[in-house]
Amino acid sequence: MLSRDFTDRPSSPVTPINAPNKNGEMDANEKKPLEWKKAASAEAGPSAVHPHSLGPGGKRKYVCDVCHKQFKQKSNLVNHYRIHTGEKPFVCDTCGKEFAQKGNLTKHARTHTGEKPFVCDTCGREFNEKGHLNKHIRTHTGERPYVCDTCGKEFTQKVNLNTHLKLHTGEKPFACDSCGREFSQKGNLTRHLKTHTGERPYVCDICGRSFADGSNFKRHVVIHKGGKRFTCSVCRKSFGSNEDRNRHFQEKH
Repeated sequence: MLSRDFTDRPSSPVTPINAPNKNGEMDANEKKPLEWKKAASAEAGPSAVHPHSLGPGGKRKYVCDVCHKQFKQKSNLVNHYRIHTGEKPFVCDTCGKEFAQKGNLTKHARTHTGEKPFVCDTCGREFNEKGHLNKHIRTHTGERPYVCDTCGKEFTQKVNLNTHLKLHTGEKPFACDSCGREFSQKGNLTRHLKTHTGERPYVCDICGRSFADGSNFKRHVVIHKGGKRFTCSVCRKSFGSNEDRNRHFQEKH
């Protein structure tokens, strides 16, 4: 499944050489996405090592020639350097999608296999990524590790904190091309766009009523099902499904 691996690179002190030089010119080996050269011969001592490759106490450091970010391990520098080169050596055998890191390919492959190896010990729900499981666990523990420095509000996910921060900054980076209206969240822009297109893709199978927004559609369906049985333990808001309640908890609390 992987098209290339870098574990066989030389073990002696190295530095990438296909970055621009001081004159803005590319190295002669530019055609190869990631070339490496030895800073000294295999027998050379520490004094011959690249000036940036030794840190305090003589410990080796690996430095990006483009942005000068430092790494303790060569493998981390290799992964980082692909940000600059655009190289994506790990290719999915199923759909051909390319990735810069092996770990991201591994995660992606599970979308084809359906594998969900990470299981919640509390409710048994399964996830294809450990990060998704960690987020889910907070719905059981109530842990909210992300705190707003301005107002002190806490969140279970960093993405929700970032969205909240825009309330304080007034930032609205998502603008409607049709009317110019601006939004702080991409989802709100997506819903707004349907007011221009007239699109109402969510249709009730029972009464035929259509909706532009999925959340409004779900709330409507509950009317037919006879109530909202799932209640948020924090704000006491009720929902028609446990999934909606969990989503609400993650987004609002």
